[in-house]
Amino acid sequence: MLVTAVRLSELTGVHRDTIIKRCGPLFKDGVRSQEVESSTALKMIYGVDTDYDYDTEKARLTHHQANIASLEEEIKRKNLLPAELVQSHWEQMAANTRGKLLNIPGRLAASVMGAETVQEAEKAAMDLVREALEELSGNGIP
Repeated sequence: MLVTAVRLSELTGVHRDTIIKRCGPLFKDGVRSQEVESSTALKMIYGVDTDYDYDTEKARLTHHQANIASLEEEIKRKNLLPAELVQSHWEQMAANTRGKLLNIPGRLAASVMGAETVQEAEKAAMDLVREALEELSGNGIP
């Protein structure tokens, strides 16, 4: 079947410039509208030889199936967490941190108004920072 570089790009999801680069000899002067044999182009795009070795492909399949089984086992053992859960937890922690940090100046202003020395003001500020950090440190990954 004859196809253009644009059509190959649509079919494979590979950018047309990459197709032109990988299939250079098939496209004269980089003309994207030129039609080429799809089976030859696909082999060049994916870098495969014309002959498949059944044993090699079977070993590759078995390897990937073992990897998938291993990942599923780790999920069952709760050694892995879904990315969405980790992301939502970190977003919540960032929002909590932001809230705590933005809360400090208002509370600090009220605390240092009554301070008679710089040391008292510094202690009040440090106490507020420690309080915020202690509250935030209580959040662990679920």
